[in-house]
Amino acid sequence: MAIDPQDLSEPDRKVLAGEIKVQRYPAIKQAIADSAPAVQVKTTGAVRVLPRVKAGAAVIHLLNWGYDAGADGVRPLKNVALRLDLAALGVAKATEAVLFSPAAQPVKLPIVDGSVTVPELGLWNIVEIREAR
Repeated sequence: MAIDPQDLSEPDRKVLAGEIKVQRYPAIKQAIADSAPAVQVKTTGAVRVLPRVKAGAAVIHLLNWGYDAGADGVRPLKNVALRLDLAALGVAKATEAVLFSPAAQPVKLPIVDGSVTVPELGLWNIVEIREAR
């Protein structure tokens, strides 16, 4: 099956014509190693991070995978540091985040040097970041 170049978007036609340079990798492993995630977790413990973005706002779902079968729950993690690529998240001018936790009031957290620290992560939290106005 052949695709007619007219069926492609203008940016895609430019890439195919060689007008736009693209980075090519011989293997997926190398591409992944060369890519920095928009959110990086700096803590000891297993934490799943799932960022979601829309214009001017981002939310980061945090899930604690530190399940303790004896307690039938997770071991809470203290001071979970998140390194944020605010530009990649679409909130480059953000200076604070809001932490949402089950059965607790929302808490404002400062963003300092592209990082935010979640004081305690139980089973899950959501960090909301909005573009500063």
